[in-house]
Formats: sequence, C-alpha cells, structure tokens
Amino acid sequence: MQDSVLTLQETQWVWIIYYLAATSLWLLTAWLLNYQRFLWSSISFLALLAGLFYTPWFISDQASDMAPAFIILLFNLLGDGQQSPLKLMMPIFLIFFLTFLLLSCLLGFMRRGRR
Repeated sequence: MQDSVLTLQETQWVWIIYYLAATSLWLLTAWLLNYQRFLWSSISFLALLAGLFYTPWFISDQASDMAPAFIILLFNLLGDGQQSPLKLMMPIFLIFFLTFLLLSCLLGFMRRGRR
C-alpha cells in the first residue's frame, strides 16, 4: 500500500489550483453583484467571501499542513472533529473583524474625500 502523503511540489500545485478556483468564483460573484448600486453591502460581502476563501489554518494540532479554515471547520463539524469548533472559528472571526475594520476605514476616507 502506498502512502497518500503529498510531496511539497504536489501540495504547492494543489494550493495554486485552489487559489485559482477561489479567485474565479470571487470574480464571478463580484460580476454578478454589480456593486455600483449597493456599495457597502456588496463590498462587505465580497470582503467576507475573500476572507473565507483565503484564510488558511492547520489541519490538526499535530500537523504542519494547512488548508482553508472554512473547509477544516466544515469537516470537523460534519465528521469526528479533532479540533474544537470554537478554536477553528477564531481565524475566521479575526479575519472578518479585520475586514470590516479596514472596509469601514476605507469607505470613511472615500466619503471624506468627496466632501
């Protein structure tokens, strides 16, 4: 029986393919939203989606391999999770908080510049 462990080069290719697919889905969502009408809600949704797609987290406490945090959270919730769901949600909550903070600052500066 062969080990199913990926080499470093294979892991890098998997991440490249994942990021290309996530970016394509994000761009499609941005195009479908047509965010000119509802600026705050559209940009907020796109930023949250980007944070959800691009936040990595460790697969387990013992492993050094990483995967998207929402996928690890989903697998732990659906299966016999090795990690606490609250621990897994921390990077996602942190990126959402930072995203809203950054968006609020940017939109505030944009509104201030228009006056």
